[in-house]
Amino acid sequence: MIVCVKKIICATPVVFFVCLLALYSGSAVFAAEEYRFVTAWGSEGAEDGQFDYPNGLAVDTSGSVYVADGNNVRIQKFDTDGNFLMKWGEEGEDDGQFVFPVGIDIDAAGTIYVADTANRIHTFDSQGNSLTSWGEAGEGNGQFDEPVDIAVSPSGDVYIVDNGENDRIQKFDSEGNFITSWGGGGEGDGQFFFPSGIAVDALGNVYVADGGNSRIQKFDADGTFLLKWGREGEGNEQFVLPAGVAVDAQGNVYVVDSEISRVQKFDGSGNFITTWGQPGSSQGQLSEPEDIAVDALGNVFIVDSGNHRIQKFAVLTDTGDDDDDDTPGPCPAAYLLGAGSGHLGVIKQFRDEVLTKSSTGRKLIELYYTNEDQIIALLESSPLMQASVQRLLEKAVPVLEQLL
Repeated sequence: MIVCVKKIICATPVVFFVCLLALYSGSAVFAAEEYRFVTAWGSEGAEDGQFDYPNGLAVDTSGSVYVADGNNVRIQKFDTDGNFLMKWGEEGEDDGQFVFPVGIDIDAAGTIYVADTANRIHTFDSQGNSLTSWGEAGEGNGQFDEPVDIAVSPSGDVYIVDNGENDRIQKFDSEGNFITSWGGGGEGDGQFFFPSGIAVDALGNVYVADGGNSRIQKFDADGTFLLKWGREGEGNEQFVLPAGVAVDAQGNVYVVDSEISRVQKFDGSGNFITTWGQPGSSQGQLSEPEDIAVDALGNVFIVDSGNHRIQKFAVLTDTGDDDDDDTPGPCPAAYLLGAGSGHLGVIKQFRDEVLTKSSTGRKLIELYYTNEDQIIALLESSPLMQASVQRLLEKAVPVLEQLL
């Protein structure tokens, strides 16, 4: 179906231009990915289904959710909708006991691994029965200084974020035998400052939330540095204190920022995809989120630690109007450009030949990055700005018509 570019621009110039700004910014308007709130459960307390500053969570292959309920010194298990199933744990330093359980993960066989800040790693079966424990305080191989997170690879290797003064990652086999370690305090590639979260993708690549350095680092299975992304700040691809990290079945990377209470999603190379969340206690708002997990269906679970609850989100993709007429969907730019990556060249041409050569275009780009809502308000309230945008869009017609 062919739609006239001029017809769309004349009918909806404001919406069209905002969509084009979004395309310029790098956000995927042509496959607009948003996450919607699904449900939440938990409140402060010690009863079943309540939490006292939960820290870690993991999801098994059946969709059950396991939560490290830190101050309550226990693990709680729920179904995917948050219905309480069971709990286990008691305070102590013997095998199967906890001082402060913080990190948790599950291997392909259903064995549950828990990192305790008392410098111990515990394993349990799916019913909470203790299997093995290992670790002690120290700086040597297999010793820890407050381990804070844990991840199990598809091959069964276990990776521990060894925080405190050690600032390193340690790798073990499933029985707790030491294999290797890497890291050390610093800002260089492969070094860490307050590492806080870890995840492993289907290929065995390891992602570390390097909290104090406000970045994510990616390594191969043996700890060889591959790449990094992020810097300090509150914009896209920036972090203040990245805490938890997760990887979905497609290799996308999810990061929760504990300091500014939001989630960012990236591809496996660190390219920004989307973000959501803001400080607060309402649905979809977060307070000091500490960990994140993704199930096989793509549902995202977040430990909303400061609110003593778990929140569940699901992706909502809006691709526009599928009616067989000439009416575009909610975003005319999305309707025109579709989902093809081959259109990125045209988007770049639109940027180079139209937007950045105009003072109006440059101003609106700046507004898009700081407050998108201001763009709508400005365009709807200023006839002079509308006229200027209309002239910009007229210049854009020859560029955009390459798509027809």
